[in-house]
Amino acid sequence: MKKLFYLISLLLMSSALYGQNKDIESGVIEAIGTLRNLVFTESRLSRAQLDSLQSRWYDLEKDSSLVNYLIQNISYSKKVYNSSLKRIMKFCTKKNIASPILDNLSDSDLEILKQNFELIILINNEYIRKEKPHIINIDTLKLQEFDFLNIQDGEIIADIGSGVSNHIFITTLLYPNNRFILNEIDPFIKKYLLEKIDLFGGRVNDYDRITVVKGKEKNINLGMKADRIIIRNAFHHFSKKAEMLKSIKKSLNPNGTIILIEPLISNTTSIDECQLKMDYTDVMTFINQANLEVILEKQFDETLFLSCKTKKK
Repeated sequence: MKKLFYLISLLLMSSALYGQNKDIESGVIEAIGTLRNLVFTESRLSRAQLDSLQSRWYDLEKDSSLVNYLIQNISYSKKVYNSSLKRIMKFCTKKNIASPILDNLSDSDLEILKQNFELIILINNEYIRKEKPHIINIDTLKLQEFDFLNIQDGEIIADIGSGVSNHIFITTLLYPNNRFILNEIDPFIKKYLLEKIDLFGGRVNDYDRITVVKGKEKNINLGMKADRIIIRNAFHHFSKKAEMLKSIKKSLNPNGTIILIEPLISNTTSIDECQLKMDYTDVMTFINQANLEVILEKQFDETLFLSCKTKKK
């Protein structure tokens, strides 16, 4: 009963503060719940091992942020790239990471993290709470993200630089009448996405509406036109930003929309802070050079939200 009261209270607070659409809120909760249940089913045999590993690591390392960083990045490296223990240790040495955890790291630890990767990223993306029973975590920023997408029924949606985030898998469940194209330049991540769709698609038919394509450095390579193209937490990673925006514009249907959700340079530093992030002026310079018109602009915390259309001649 306390959990239910907490969830209801949080939703009411979010709505009062930000005026979110009730349908979006309830839909996001349901979608996250569906994905969480899929993940629970997949990891049910190894979750106890993950609990034991985490308990041991928190005892070894007093810096909880470093523990979280290692759990996320080692599981990612093992799941997506099947990295060896030697390769992971080399990466940590290069990053000047020192911890008793690394002194005791074993191949069996890597396997446990690999088997629980879906649960780990669901927690690290803050869609569910770390503490059992992993209650759905609805924060106002995530509600703002889903609301800002403004996806219309029947649209073809392209997600550029999808990565391993669960965001698009939740969005697919949220919009049952839309088709989704995931664009990913990294062949290992593309392979991971296809395997994830195959794994979960057997239990949820919604994922049959997802297509994965291999992107290129200067071309998103969709193979078709899209009504709404989303660039979420990816623009700063583009090595050829101007060329990519040109390709994105060509891939839009008439009156199509580009949604840019971009984390800006942070005022705080952390071990996992990306050095490629840009400031507001740099982002807007690329938008203006691409001859895009900003229809809607918002900024929450240190994240920039832009809804853009091609300027009419």
